[in-house]
Amino acid sequence: MLEALEFVDESVDPKVADISACLRGNSACLLSLRGCSMTDEAFSEICRAVSASSSLRHLNLNINVVHSSHRMKALANSLRANHTITHLMLHGTSLTEKQVKKLWKALKRHPIIEFLDLGDCSLTDACVQYVARLLSKQTVERSTIDDVGAARTDSKPCHRMRELNLSANTDISLLGWTQLAIGLARNTTLEMLYLDYNDLLSEGAAVLAVALSVHPEIRVVDMEGCGIGDDGASHILAALKKPRPPKLEKLILTNNDISVEKVESITALLQPPV
Repeated sequence: MLEALEFVDESVDPKVADISACLRGNSACLLSLRGCSMTDEAFSEICRAVSASSSLRHLNLNINVVHSSHRMKALANSLRANHTITHLMLHGTSLTEKQVKKLWKALKRHPIIEFLDLGDCSLTDACVQYVARLLSKQTVERSTIDDVGAARTDSKPCHRMRELNLSANTDISLLGWTQLAIGLARNTTLEMLYLDYNDLLSEGAAVLAVALSVHPEIRVVDMEGCGIGDDGASHILAALKKPRPPKLEKLILTNNDISVEKVESITALLQPPV
């Protein structure tokens, strides 16, 4: 049975050799270093071991573990070499545009990333452009029959990101949300999108609603506490009517400035047909 290596808020320097051996020996499916401290050399060794692992699926580096450009470079290099990780978590890490760009360059070639957590990462509009580019490259291969009866591929297969967490990145403005909406409009794989506690406001919600309304796979969208008013809710309502996204089943709008009537109207649209 594969091991889950989990450490929280501790120094892992004394354990790096054991962690590395476990990863290199392909006996670990999960590595969580949430809030842990270590030297840069220890972090680099762990990243080298991640590169060599063919069993690792979940990598949790939440709470400022990747706190420098040096560490992001080491992580990006490991992601380029690793082809097994499906879940990457960096929640609570202050990331610069240059760091996000390095991450994007690594992830855009990663074959099977399904879940990316960039919540509370101090992302800016400049950072979001790379998230949008990552989304726009992800499509499901679809085969159709052309006019002469030959099979034709409409889009190239790519990694299938299913969940994206961008919660609590309050430095993102309408420009950033517009960039994200463009990426979503080109994406065909995402199923869950968490945007809670951002400053979307009604304008940002309106832009995203248009992109989400035509998304073929989205099931859950969280816009809790995003400063959305009735104007934004009206745009969401209009987008869901033409027609509603085929798989959307849950749209979280609690802790906004939306009237009960608007919320009930939106909820009614998400009910499966009788």
